[in-house]
Amino acid sequence: MKRLTLLMICSVLCLTSCVEKKYLEQIGIVTAVGYDMLDEEGWLEGTHVLFQFDPNQANVSQIITTRAKTAKGLINDASLKTSKKLASGQLRLVLFGDKIAKEGVMRLLDTLARDAEIADMMYIAVSETTANQVLRANNFEDAANIGTYLHQLIQKNIQDEKVPQSTLHDFLHHYYDRSSDPVVPILNEENSKPTIRNLAVFRGDQMVGKISAKEGFHLKLLKDRFESGQLEMVIPQEPFIDDKESDRHYEEVQGIYINLGELSSDTDIQVVSVDNIEFNVNINITARVLELSEAVKMEDDKIIKKLEETIDKNLEQQTEELIQKLQEMNSDPVGFGLKYQRKVGPKAMENDKWRELYPQMKVKININTKILRSGIIN
Repeated sequence: MKRLTLLMICSVLCLTSCVEKKYLEQIGIVTAVGYDMLDEEGWLEGTHVLFQFDPNQANVSQIITTRAKTAKGLINDASLKTSKKLASGQLRLVLFGDKIAKEGVMRLLDTLARDAEIADMMYIAVSETTANQVLRANNFEDAANIGTYLHQLIQKNIQDEKVPQSTLHDFLHHYYDRSSDPVVPILNEENSKPTIRNLAVFRGDQMVGKISAKEGFHLKLLKDRFESGQLEMVIPQEPFIDDKESDRHYEEVQGIYINLGELSSDTDIQVVSVDNIEFNVNINITARVLELSEAVKMEDDKIIKKLEETIDKNLEQQTEELIQKLQEMNSDPVGFGLKYQRKVGPKAMENDKWRELYPQMKVKININTKILRSGIIN
């Protein structure tokens, strides 16, 4: 028994001595990486954001710009430009420049997906201009570095239900499963601070267009459900001229702005006709009125009903306009093709047949809004 115990202790000591020691001060933790296309010959520019720990000063970050023709080549070039040992285990964001996003991103994402150190829950985003420009923005609030700030920015807006989930896992699922096309945030720089104004729409692994963050509300309405969303919209003032509480002349008003909060929804998509490629989309919404730009008599049930119907009509029109825009891009982020495939079978959808049918698709949107209670009316 003593011999066995001694043997186990010796084995543990031997194994411990074989483990490579990594001191925190010697490591450069990569929190974000950006990819840009330099020219038609295939040269890539990589921008690596490193977080470094120095016991003699506050936490510092470093940005390294590299040049190569592959993702691995960019990492190798980065290693030549720092004394730190690069560690990708905490990579939180991959940012693609506009040009490379339009060319196709899978050759780079596939390399990252094969790296055992990198988690597939990091975010994917596109830059309005170049990834290098956004990652060199110097206003990132109180975050440790720009990579951490961008991760927090995207994460917060996903939690607030303002942008769709855009992790590496989500992107690869859409790409390989072909159930729908990916949509990711577009980062822009305003006054040296990154912001989200638009969403990048992909067809496969290529960016084919963009929609506004406001249009992203209608996209989520179609493909997902809201738990506690928020929406500001403008509705025509004509139906409420006789319902005003003040003597203000409504001729001066272009429309009534309404802010809805605590918004929840559920969506049901049905294939109505296989031959004519027709769908019915039924959406139920419940919400609370947080604010109205014009005072109307919210105590009257008839006025509430009129308000609900007006909201329905406007949301239906805006959602149908978004679908038409996506059809022009021939991108299906909602997943209509998957619904259609379940009706006709997988064989009828082979060889990208849905790409030919999708622009001909007809969709009828039916929205039913229920206002639970009114809030503050300004």
